[in-house]
Amino acid sequence: MHTTIVYSHPWNGSFNKAILTSAADALNKSEKELFLIDLYRDGFDPLMTRSELEHFSNGEAIDSMVAQYQMILKNTDEIIFIFPIWWHNAPAMLRGFLDKVMLKGAAYNEEGNKMIPIWNIEKTLVITTSEATTDTLRNDCGNPIEGTFINATLKGLGMYNGEWLNCGHIKETTDQERAEFLKEVEKAVVR
Repeated sequence: MHTTIVYSHPWNGSFNKAILTSAADALNKSEKELFLIDLYRDGFDPLMTRSELEHFSNGEAIDSMVAQYQMILKNTDEIIFIFPIWWHNAPAMLRGFLDKVMLKGAAYNEEGNKMIPIWNIEKTLVITTSEATTDTLRNDCGNPIEGTFINATLKGLGMYNGEWLNCGHIKETTDQERAEFLKEVEKAVVR
């Protein structure tokens, strides 16, 4: 079983980094093969250049990192996204990853006006932190993670059985609450 983590946070001292460490440790103990895409560490450029856009409709990647990420995803059975929610959505780095990596012919094909996913990733787990509470994100902000990110974007790319774990109200959480959340993460990544 190949599990890929897509991690998007710039600061190594963040709680997101603790989440990544807990998830990776749990996966390693379960003897699942782990691939890590660490967008900031990798120096991934999320900006779509004019040249890249000219090749986009043909499904061509001119960034070698994009081709490398596509190969990792092609061999992925389970995927985990770890990121902070900024302005009620995924950070620009992660959105740029989706824009540039999810190309026609690599992630999906088209039949008429319909997008047909190529990948069949059996398990999708999205782990986030947010200053807003989870209820606020669900009820007052249009449910951007479950509604749009998981059930529209990721599912449309062949990433199924989506689950969302959020450590909401992050600035107000206690050390005990964070420790409990990390235990929840460890259980979720191996089930």
